[in-house]
Amino acid sequence: MFEFACSSTDDEKTVWSGRDTDAAIEAAKSLYGKNASVAAAWCALGARCDGRTTDYRFWFEIFQRLQKDNINPA
Repeated sequence: MFEFACSSTDDEKTVWSGRDTDAAIEAAKSLYGKNASVAAAWCALGARCDGRTTDYRFWFEIFQRLQKDNINPA
């Protein structure tokens, strides 16, 4: 049986800490188009499962903003 474990408490591991969220949103849109929010969700999930809490929060924020953009396009 496959077990999905997300249980690390090492908050010091980070790849994206302090990065520009606006730049990440634009890059995601450029690379993934209408699927940018899905890509950000996968990044958030991967960070969460790796125990990278700071990265998870970063990518979850990106995901939320992209979802909001999809619901309320400019």
